[in-house]
Amino acid sequence: MARGAVSRLRADAWATFARFPVLLVTALVAAGAGMAAVDDAGADDPLLRIFLVAGLGLPLLFALALFSERRHYPPWVWQIVGLLVLGMFFIAWPGWLGPVQGMRYLQFSLGFHLLAAFLPYLAVTERNGFWQYNRTLFLRFLTASVFSAVLFVGLVIALLAVDNLLGVDIDEENYLRLWLLIAFVFNTWFFLGGIPRDLAPLEQLQDYPKGLKIFSQYILTPIVALYLVILTIYLARILVTRTWPSGWIGYLVSSVAVAGILAFLLVHPIGERTENRWIATFSRGFFVLLFPSIAMLLLAIWQRIGQYGITEKRYVVVVLTLWLTAIAVYYTVRPRGPIKLIPVSLAVIAFLTAAGPWSSYEVSRRSQLGRLETLLERNGLLEEETIQPTSAPVSFADRREISATLRYLLATHDTVGLSGWFGGRLAEIDTVSDRRLRRWVGEQRAAVVMTWLGLEYVNRWETAEQRSFTYRLADEEVVTVVEGSRYHMRNDWTRDQTVVLDGLPHRLSFDERSSTLEIRRGNVRIMAVPLAGFVDSVREYGRSDLSGDRKVPAELMTVRLESAGGTLLLVVRLLAASETDDGVRVTTLNGDLFLTLR
Repeated sequence: MARGAVSRLRADAWATFARFPVLLVTALVAAGAGMAAVDDAGADDPLLRIFLVAGLGLPLLFALALFSERRHYPPWVWQIVGLLVLGMFFIAWPGWLGPVQGMRYLQFSLGFHLLAAFLPYLAVTERNGFWQYNRTLFLRFLTASVFSAVLFVGLVIALLAVDNLLGVDIDEENYLRLWLLIAFVFNTWFFLGGIPRDLAPLEQLQDYPKGLKIFSQYILTPIVALYLVILTIYLARILVTRTWPSGWIGYLVSSVAVAGILAFLLVHPIGERTENRWIATFSRGFFVLLFPSIAMLLLAIWQRIGQYGITEKRYVVVVLTLWLTAIAVYYTVRPRGPIKLIPVSLAVIAFLTAAGPWSSYEVSRRSQLGRLETLLERNGLLEEETIQPTSAPVSFADRREISATLRYLLATHDTVGLSGWFGGRLAEIDTVSDRRLRRWVGEQRAAVVMTWLGLEYVNRWETAEQRSFTYRLADEEVVTVVEGSRYHMRNDWTRDQTVVLDGLPHRLSFDERSSTLEIRRGNVRIMAVPLAGFVDSVREYGRSDLSGDRKVPAELMTVRLESAGGTLLLVVRLLAASETDDGVRVTTLNGDLFLTLR
């Protein structure tokens, strides 16, 4: 019997492979590339790129395979089309900076998953079959996930037992490799094994899980109603107080929209039954009550765009809000309209906003370039399409906005659109750091450009009342024990502390008002180290440094003092301070203190 079960399992697995060969080979490639890249894959590692693109291809190749089956097309034709699409994505990937890579990946992943939801039913009028098909996909995915999780946990426990009981050393990375193998190979294979070969009979299927109805009617619907009540009360408050909607409104509107549309989709196939007339009332009422929330969201995002221009996230919020408006209008007029419209329209939006002159990236880049141009011209920094550094004072508000816009453009779009203004000089900032920009590198490059403009860079945390700055020791390896010093301590010296020196307790404290490090024995001050001049010199170096990396040479980060109380040498590794109209306040002074008392 066991042999027969194994034979059936082998036959089913082979049948699944014969039905989806390209898809399963792609899953194997994704798992293999991911497992090979576990040790040390950087952002530009080809293995990581293969892993990401292969993973992206799974929903695309699945959708194309079912589309070919449903239309009786040769299966290899559309699989080749899918591989070509993935190849173009693979080639284009290195040309995008980090933020664009992540967001574009999400857009295409969403679009391909939506394709899997509707492509087999494209131009096919089978409303119930479409719902039953997606229910089958969802339940099969849940089942595959549970089986995969159980398999993974069981094998992990077995490996831990081998490691701890039998003394066989198993690297921690192998657990991640095991997860990749199960998630991409076993999970995909198991999921595909339960996909019906003939989708047409699903139209006649009237099966509707009772648990799904209970969940939709008694859990999801009340949650949606609660969200709508909160939003309605908030709208009333806005009308009474005449204040702009909070930026947080987007999260709440998005939550109620997702929950409401999900409830609408879950109960859609039983809405025409006599005992479920409440569904039509709920559907129409939900979309009608959604309109005030949509209006609030449009007001909030419009204000944000008016102040700071368009970015990718704001662009997506606007597009999705307009989409939600159209969907609400459509299903208010036609509450029993085809639900296929939802995934189809979302997929179109995902692809259109990902590429082309109308994409979120191009529209955002043009918006921010225009905003930057206005700021530079207003302050006499841009004349006849050429940068003209100025010594004239520029307000803090404008410096902050110029810094923020440069930071965004250089971190997201590199120097595209900016190079002409600087006569090609922006190529120099590529030497600042790796082009695979992380957020802090965008800050670094923007600081360099601000220095060229003759302006002091303003980071994202500074305000007009409090301007902060941070500097680090350029080479921490230069810190070695100073010969002749009796004590060596490393700490944050802005924090008061008591240490035992020469057998007696000594109090080390930092006076913020005078920026002085004091050492006291009892009530007697035996040393006072003034640091105001040190902070000023580091600050001056940072302002004139064109590298923008905020790293300071050791000779400038070193403070020496000889007094009647002893000899002191302080090598500062990290200096952080905030500057106000009342002066500079040191917040962090981390470093090595070498001390000899007399």
